[in-house]
Amino acid sequence: MQQYIFEEESAEAGAPRLIPFGLKMVAPVLMAFGTPEQQQRFLPPILSSEIWWCQGYSEPGAGSDLASLRTRAVREGDHFV
Repeated sequence: MQQYIFEEESAEAGAPRLIPFGLKMVAPVLMAFGTPEQQQRFLPPILSSEIWWCQGYSEPGAGSDLASLRTRAVREGDHFV
């Protein structure tokens, strides 16, 4: 709720939009699981928007449309592969 209010108030005030991927996805993972060295290296430039992060997918037969992914399993003995 705090994040929502912050974003709404920032938009209302005309503040530049924050680049969300680094702040909302990468930084929390680094804060929870990153080594002190990783946190020191990456968190300050994420916060200042000096570095940007993104995530890309490309799958055979689906490209970047992850909703169209299909999987299948074939029984081999007692296991599925």
